[in-house]
Amino acid sequence: MLLSKIIKKRNLEISNHSYLYDVAELVENLEPVKKSASFYDQLAKPGVASIGLIQRSAAYEPNPLSDEEVANLASAYSGCVDAIAIMTEGLYHNGNVDDIKNCREMTSLPILQNDILVSPLHVFHAKKLGASAVIYVSFALALGELEDFIRITHGLKMDPVVLVDKKEDITKALKAGARILAINNREKRTGRFNPEKIKYLSGFIPSDVLTVGIGAVHNSQELESLRGCELNGIFLDHRLLGRVADIKSAMGNLA
Repeated sequence: MLLSKIIKKRNLEISNHSYLYDVAELVENLEPVKKSASFYDQLAKPGVASIGLIQRSAAYEPNPLSDEEVANLASAYSGCVDAIAIMTEGLYHNGNVDDIKNCREMTSLPILQNDILVSPLHVFHAKKLGASAVIYVSFALALGELEDFIRITHGLKMDPVVLVDKKEDITKALKAGARILAINNREKRTGRFNPEKIKYLSGFIPSDVLTVGIGAVHNSQELESLRGCELNGIFLDHRLLGRVADIKSAMGNLA
């Protein structure tokens, strides 16, 4: 499974010191980051928040987006979405952590670093780059580890998002203090869009916890299929910009 491969790679990076940052330098340089709106607050507003996904390429997909295309996409999103999610995983998705820093200079929208974080060093680095939120995978962390990551993230004035895939993941995330849960509404093996998964798992999530669908919506049919789902936010694929004339109106029809 791709997610497991990415987690293994990230753990190897830490153990081999190939991804080790100077913690003192990271902490010293946290403050100059350009301020942005709160990711949590954007999701907590009435209606369903739109989260524009910037992903240079899907897994194993050739012809990744160029630097110029990433910049143009960030600019286009700034006028029509509530937040931005940037895929920074490099080996399988051609992501680049500098995309966060560069996009932060262009927008005050909250930015979620969409990657697998397995060390507090990753969290500090995300803050330095200008991320407003980061994501953790419930099944990949023990309860105590998840609690620590959530505490560190809140301490850095960022919002932790916890990815859940089954009821047990939700139970762990809630015990750890998660206030934003993410559900992948695409099937792992086929990539098929599955809103029924959101409807099922939402039944185990308290009303005071925010929920995001992260299987990015590609077209108006997929967007319409989420009508009535108990979601506070939805990831949108960049190709949706050319397929739906008015994103804000389309999102307004989902509540």
